[in-house]
Amino acid sequence: MKQAPALTARTLRSAFASYRANIEIARDPDERPGVRDVAWSRAAKARTRLERAITALEAGAAS
Repeated sequence: MKQAPALTARTLRSAFASYRANIEIARDPDERPGVRDVAWSRAAKARTRLERAITALEAGAAS
């Protein structure tokens, strides 16, 4: 059975930094459309990682 990676403040900071950097690029009207599309995709993936980590933390706190 595969074990989930440990949730640490470092993991959350990394995912949030990735989200913030990519969303900034995605919203920049001066960037090329292809670059913006890739940034949107990366920001969405980072947001998903953040949401999963927060859900796991909440589940652990409820236990």
